[in-house]
Amino acid sequence: MKRRFNFTEISVTDNDKLTTLAKSSLCRGMDSSEVRDIIKYFHSYRVEKGAIIYAEGDEEAFLFLIVSGTVNVLKADKQVISKLTAGETVGEMTIIDELPRSANAVAATDVTVYAITRASFNELKTFSLEIWSKFLMNIAVCLSSRLRQTSKLLMKCMQQVPEEESKS
Repeated sequence: MKRRFNFTEISVTDNDKLTTLAKSSLCRGMDSSEVRDIIKYFHSYRVEKGAIIYAEGDEEAFLFLIVSGTVNVLKADKQVISKLTAGETVGEMTIIDELPRSANAVAATDVTVYAITRASFNELKTFSLEIWSKFLMNIAVCLSSRLRQTSKLLMKCMQQVPEEESKS
C-alpha cells in the first residue's frame, strides 16, 4: 500500500460541486440554495489507487463523498468489508462520534472525492442550524442503512456457524 494521506487537491467549479452534491444522499431534502450554501465546506481531492485514505485508529475526522472511483473499507488491513463507489460516502462515523477510525479505507482505483472535515461540519452548524440538521439527518440515514446491512450479514454468518461452535 502507498503512504497515507496522499491526496491532491484539485480545482472543481462550484457548479460541478453543486450538481454532484445535489444528487447525493448527503443533500436529500435540500433545495438548490441550501446545497449552494454548503459547497464552500467541501474540498475536492484526487486520491491515487492504493493510497490509504485513513487507517484504523486514526483520529483525523473527515467525510468523503466519492465522486468517481472505488474505495475499499477493510479490517485487519486485508479483509474487505465494504466496496464503496460514486455517490456513496466514507468516514461518517468519525465526523459524528469523534472517536478514532474503526477500519481502514484504501483507494481501490484512482478516486475523486469531495471532503468535509469535522471542523467544517461544525462551522456549517454555526452558519445554518437548519441546513446542518438536514445534513446530519442524511448522515444518520446512511449509517442506519449500513447498520441494517451489517446486521443481515451478521445473521447470515451466525447461521453458517455450527451450533456447537457458537456455544463456546
